Amino acid sequence: MIFDGQDHIHQSINAINRRLNELIGTSQQLATQIGQLAQQGAGVQQAGQVPAQPPATGTGTPAIQRHEVDHLIRNGNDLVQQLNQLKNSVEGIAREKRDAPPAPPSYEDQAGTQLIKNNVDEMKTILKQMQADAYVNSQKGGGASSCPEVSCLSTTYFGVFIVGQVVLLLLYSVYQSRKEAAAKKFY
Repeated sequence: MIFDGQDHIHQSINAINRRLNELIGTSQQLATQIGQLAQQGAGVQQAGQVPAQPPATGTGTPAIQRHEVDHLIRNGNDLVQQLNQLKNSVEGIAREKRDAPPAPPSYEDQAGTQLIKNNVDEMKTILKQMQADAYVNSQKGGGASSCPEVSCLSTTYFGVFIVGQVVLLLLYSVYQSRKEAAAKKFY
């Protein structure tokens, strides 16, 4: 579950990084085009001449002034610089996440593992005792072990018991997943 969250964060950072690269490329293209337009406009006017009236663009509005073009270029360069800084910080975060050691197992994981080991050891002990008892009984009975004539547990009861256990296990699993989902909402 933790690894799924980390994977989702990693994918989000990569998506942001791709989008930043697109934005930086677009802003650099715009800055280049604005610079070219400014140079073409400056090339048309002769040095030292100030036009009496702004040239008309055919729509009744005056053309862009040189100081406006310079202002647009400065803003474009500032935007490119800020996007580069943002990209570097996102890459730094991604690098730290990639280089960070995996989180140690939590106390619950360690306790669960220890509980499973204890249960397995207990089952091994019980099986060894049953084997020893079966061997002793076979030695006493002359080699042939006798099975009880009456079954303590019928097949139907056994099947119902197993199905009940599976249903309880599934219900508990659903309960735990909902509980974890509700806990995630607070983080």
